[in-house]
Amino acid sequence: MKARLTLNIDKEIIEKAKLVAKNNGVSLSILIEHYLILLVSKKAKANRASSISEKLSGIIEEQKTSYKTEKAKYLLAKQA
Repeated sequence: MKARLTLNIDKEIIEKAKLVAKNNGVSLSILIEHYLILLVSKKAKANRASSISEKLSGIIEEQKTSYKTEKAKYLLAKQA
């Protein structure tokens, strides 16, 4: 079901968006709708990823030394 939406957007942005829509052969409404679909699906994916990371949290042992420390040790051993 379609619904009407009123937005307040800077005129310059509207003009640029109209050009993008025209260059892609779609209306400004379709362009914005597709962007919102993409935005909503990215947010849903991010939430799923966050949920997965929370479940996996603590599985891998925390690293005791930093990358820089390990690199320094390696370089010192290499010189000896």
